Amino acid sequence: MSTDSVPYHRPIAVVDERVASVAIWHVDIGNPVPPRMSRLVGAWVLDNNRTEIATLLDGRHILRCAPDPENSVLERISIAGWIDLDATVDAVRTEIHDLDKRFTEHAATVKNKLTRPDWPDVPDPRAAPLRSATGPGDLQLEGARALALARGIRNLADAWAQVESQRTMRAFLVEPAGNLARPLPLVTR
Repeated sequence: MSTDSVPYHRPIAVVDERVASVAIWHVDIGNPVPPRMSRLVGAWVLDNNRTEIATLLDGRHILRCAPDPENSVLERISIAGWIDLDATVDAVRTEIHDLDKRFTEHAATVKNKLTRPDWPDVPDPRAAPLRSATGPGDLQLEGARALALARGIRNLADAWAQVESQRTMRAFLVEPAGNLARPLPLVTR
């Protein structure tokens, strides 16, 4: 009997802080997500003086939609860290490159021809479309920027889950990370 288990990673929070409100989306970046379940696991748009904001963000990794506004309510909340989105995307792309290199090296040592893993494209989470929820051309809906970035993070986490699926099904790629799928490699500051 194995005592291995998939490490749990709390959903991250994507935050769009405006002058009078804060939009928050929780995104599950762990592996795996059960079939028919969404990585987008919660959404709130609150006045920026609401005490619930601290409860929703306390101890979580935070990704801001925009630079810090003056007098940010987030500065008074104990968080796990700020997500460096560019470095996180780079970490995913680097891991794919390293795994593909290891595949090529292993393939050169075996007699049979191996099928190269179908590595996913790694999208820039900021490139997720900002779709209108109320009508054509109306993109100012509160929370829309947070939703668009949350969708982008979801797409990145889904791409990472595909990488981990490819990695864990090939014995020569399992080590040194182990045979369990890893959560999205967040880079924080």
